[in-house]
Amino acid sequence: MKHAISYTRYSSKRQKLGSSQERQVDVARRYCEQEGLVLLEEIVDQGLSAYRGDHVKSGKLGVLLAQVKAGAIPKDTVLVVESIDRLSRETPIDALEIVSQLVKASIAIAVVRDDLGSHVRAEVYTRDRFKKSPWDLHGLISEMQRAHEESEIKARRARNNWKAKVQAIASGETATTRVPGWIEVRDVVRKGTRLISGTRHLHPERAPWVLKMVDWSLGNRTDGDGVVVEEFPRVGLTGIAKRLNKAGVPAFQGVYGGMKSVHGWSDSSVKFTLTHPALYGAFVFNRKVDGETPEPIEDYYPAVISKGRWLLLQQRIRNAPKTGGGRRRRLVPNLFIGLMKCAQCGGAMHIGGNAPEARWHYRYYYCHRRRRAAKACSNGRFWRVADFEEHVLQYIAQDFDPNLLMPQAQPPEEETARISTLQDEIRAAEDEIERARARILTEQNDRRWNLLMDSITNREDQLQAFRDELLVLEQQAAQRKLSPSITDQGRHLKELAAGMRETDEDRARLRAACERLIDRIEVDCDPDHGFASVFFKNGDGHMLPRQPGKFWDAWSGWKEQSQPIMPKQRASKPRPRKPSN
Repeated sequence: MKHAISYTRYSSKRQKLGSSQERQVDVARRYCEQEGLVLLEEIVDQGLSAYRGDHVKSGKLGVLLAQVKAGAIPKDTVLVVESIDRLSRETPIDALEIVSQLVKASIAIAVVRDDLGSHVRAEVYTRDRFKKSPWDLHGLISEMQRAHEESEIKARRARNNWKAKVQAIASGETATTRVPGWIEVRDVVRKGTRLISGTRHLHPERAPWVLKMVDWSLGNRTDGDGVVVEEFPRVGLTGIAKRLNKAGVPAFQGVYGGMKSVHGWSDSSVKFTLTHPALYGAFVFNRKVDGETPEPIEDYYPAVISKGRWLLLQQRIRNAPKTGGGRRRRLVPNLFIGLMKCAQCGGAMHIGGNAPEARWHYRYYYCHRRRRAAKACSNGRFWRVADFEEHVLQYIAQDFDPNLLMPQAQPPEEETARISTLQDEIRAAEDEIERARARILTEQNDRRWNLLMDSITNREDQLQAFRDELLVLEQQAAQRKLSPSITDQGRHLKELAAGMRETDEDRARLRAACERLIDRIEVDCDPDHGFASVFFKNGDGHMLPRQPGKFWDAWSGWKEQSQPIMPKQRASKPRPRKPSN
């Protein structure tokens, strides 16, 4: 059987909310099932433009073309696409280069068309077809030209719309309702989806909190004339986020450029607000016009603070003392980066602590949501990084069984023998059915005619069962050739954990293996349950048992505190000496 790879692409991330991907994947699967093709892989490029060639430069299609060039894709493989413009919307000469690279490597291109029925039509382009019928190549070039002109018209319209919007903003008009979170647009008048007019005002509930954030960061409060009327200790970004979360102030959502967290304020969202030029009323363009970025438009938004106070705020933020500076002891400080999750709230577990390099083992995992807002999670414990890594790596090296990650597959020898047997059974069943159908044409006895029909029906059912089993086995064999199984990846991870030395190279290899195989590691703070659970990307989960003695019962590596404050190394103060008489 021939192999197939489906390629799906859509240009805008907003199309992910629709059915573009599901439609393309569904028609490709139906075509492969209809033609008896073994679907090896489904490649999807999300939100990448084929007009600018992004899907080739930084997308998965570029990876596929590199594999084709290296000979990693079997010959006679069929690449299934919904339309030729999914492969490229560039100029025909550039789009033809992609098609030429594929067909020269004996990769057929099947452009499928759904008739909204059970049958899927397709135009299959191969090197032999272009050789026998050159006019088909001309028709394909015409399709490429149509797709390119269509995208070029859309791009020209988008540029003209952006120029018109820049001119409207420069003249002081309200050209968009996408404004910072402490500003709102009132009296909106629209004509269809087009914004005609609107007025910009400070949000009555959010703007006072933004002003408090500025005062906290600068350490003083001013009156309307800019005169300092009160001074107090400055508060950092983390301290401001804690104050806002404690006061129950929701983070601004839907603001362009970021700050869309639904779990409260963080350092990044506070910094985004305090460094935004709209605080003093300026509109800053984030797109170019004719290759140049337009100058900021001042006095566009209602100002929260003056420009001078905003510049002073930027200087204070830039010159704020940085924590954790200097060269770290390890270039790979976190083996499980992006994998650590809190079992109570599902949030990320971060590493923190103010220990110096020589006391690396005093750094801790903690629930980030708990630290930002105490009410967001009940997990107030801290897990010492060094001991946590030691326990998890000990489990992987000694107790972890990679063979349990998936049901045991047949050995390659038995699988090959079974494929050969099924192929013989299919040929025998097809020959038997053909002979029975030939006898039916000349059979005059009703009883024997009915027996032949029953025999054909039973044999066709067996034939279909043989074909289904053969399809599964061939797909498994093809996938095994292209990529290592999850069991092999598990064995590799076990070998790395067993032989790891405390070097940056070993830690980097082990972290990469964990990212490929592990989906997440959930840390449970309930002592009645297991210590942690490791979930693999195939859906399997394994619980790490409690380890009596060092790690759980008598281990001082975790602490429980009423407030989410990171443990610090407190320097002992010398006692004052009593005055001598």
